[in-house]
Amino acid sequence: APTITSLSRPTIGQGGAASVIVTGTGFVSGARVSVAGAGLTVGRTSFLSSTTVMARVTVAPTAPTGARAFTVTNPDLQSATCATCFAVTPAPIITGLADGDGLPVTGVAVGVTKMPLTISGTGFQTGMVVRSKGGVSFRIGVESPTLAVAWVTASRYAVPGPRVLTSMNRDMGRSNCSCFAVNARPTVAAVSPAKVARGEFTTLTITGTGFQEGSSVSLGGNGATLWYTILDSPTQLRAVIGVAPDAVLDTRSVEVSNRDGGWVLSAPTVAVADVAYVYGDSVTDESIAAITAAGDASARWVVRPHAFGGTAPCDWVDWLADDLYLHQPKRVTLMTMGNWNTGSTACADRGVDPSVAVDSAEYLAAFRSWVVEFVGVAKAHGAKVMLVAAPPAAASLRNSAISHLNAMLADVASGDPMVSVVSSVRTALSDNGAFVDHLACLPNETEAMGCSGGVIPMRALAPQIDAGLHLCPTGLTGLTHPLTCAVYSSGSQRYAAALVGSIVAAGP
Repeated sequence: APTITSLSRPTIGQGGAASVIVTGTGFVSGARVSVAGAGLTVGRTSFLSSTTVMARVTVAPTAPTGARAFTVTNPDLQSATCATCFAVTPAPIITGLADGDGLPVTGVAVGVTKMPLTISGTGFQTGMVVRSKGGVSFRIGVESPTLAVAWVTASRYAVPGPRVLTSMNRDMGRSNCSCFAVNARPTVAAVSPAKVARGEFTTLTITGTGFQEGSSVSLGGNGATLWYTILDSPTQLRAVIGVAPDAVLDTRSVEVSNRDGGWVLSAPTVAVADVAYVYGDSVTDESIAAITAAGDASARWVVRPHAFGGTAPCDWVDWLADDLYLHQPKRVTLMTMGNWNTGSTACADRGVDPSVAVDSAEYLAAFRSWVVEFVGVAKAHGAKVMLVAAPPAAASLRNSAISHLNAMLADVASGDPMVSVVSSVRTALSDNGAFVDHLACLPNETEAMGCSGGVIPMRALAPQIDAGLHLCPTGLTGLTHPLTCAVYSSGSQRYAAALVGSIVAAGP
């Protein structure tokens, strides 16, 4: 009778197939090999010698695991059975993949090289390999029967799309997992806004393709830090960027990095700019939209207007202190048309007397003290101050006060390199320094905008209550903020262009 002493493969895993060499005695030509239990198929037995035979054993993916009786039977029906020398082992089954941060992933991007992934599952053995077609390769290190690390490379010529992963142990056990894909790299089509301000947080809206949950955005460092991203869709990503007050002033590229290793670097499209804050009363308030637009058109500055109708310099000192602390602007401007008793606590705390007559000595002294305090707060934070000389007004009393206030501003700025007076706004809204209610139309101004006979209104016209003061030709109605004009305002456009132009011309 034959005997069995050993098998070349004592185990074969589920889903595997291998040739098994049986060593023993008494084998004769025509001997057959059989394995007990369901899920195994034995191919033709090859007689090699009286001590060795070989058979191909195939294990079904669903074959029960555990020991199986292995039998060799000679043609004379004499046989030998080994009850414990062969077993079916579990196949290596992949249940999930994760990136270096432990977050789930379903693939890698085209062109990644040796990207680390963690593979979880069951049945992993030392020496396990993972294979996939279509330009993807894996290097595997098994840490436990349920955990392996992989370094994945996807050819830059790989075609994006799903892939099947085949995991195989050394005992030939294998399984397939439709849990992987090669992803196209992201693209960036546009970034908005085109400028970010020093000392501020800005939300960049990035449009393109291939954005993923957990995508990261970089604006090149140098003082620009990503706080968090929001994925709106695979084609839109928002990133909140904090820009340090001393960030490098330049134009930068936006880099988007996905967790699958895909990334893209856009053309330089986002400028880091200094921020200038503009404070003023109703004349500035009705020009907020024009000031913001003029600032957006400049390459060097982001202009932030703060204005409310009826305000005086005393209303802005505390607000300025908060802005300087939070945003650290490099330049601030102040424009006033001579408002006095605003009723605010800020002004009451600074000695406002409702009975003081406009243009009196007390009036001018109080205004000077407020402006000096405003300038002192700005300078203490390293911000340069631009005091805006107000244009003349139609009302004689108001015009007289504005003239005295402008002279006071010039005196405050005299000899101080951190303070200057902007006269361009006065020039832009007057004729040789004198009040006018019309000026020659700008080249772009049409009849639909109010240009008639070569001239266009500059200020509110009679019989409005604010005639000769505000810049809306039809006068201001209501108290909404910001104050808006129902028609085109050439005065607001000229005011904004002159103010922002002075900020730009002054340099850093």
